Amino acid sequence: YSLRGELFSKNINVLNLIVGRINTGFSSRSLGSLKPPETPFGGSAEKLAEKTYKAYLKRKREIVYPSWYRFFISLYNLFPDLFLKQATKKWQS
Repeated sequence: YSLRGELFSKNINVLNLIVGRINTGFSSRSLGSLKPPETPFGGSAEKLAEKTYKAYLKRKREIVYPSWYRFFISLYNLFPDLFLKQATKKWQS
């Protein structure tokens, strides 16, 4: 948020994007032999682009996409060590 404050007087808006898994197929091509964890409710790239553009026009501070991802952000804020251990286990299996 400090960058947003620094650029406010220059009429430059800073939009913070908090993005979960997006169904692009990128991870399946980039990880080689590692299989990425399944994400049944990943968001679409088109919807993310639309939400980002609308947030830009409205000069929003932040967007979270997919919106259900806020739940995991809250969990992480409450239990950061637990979240990191679970994420590590998921990638190692």
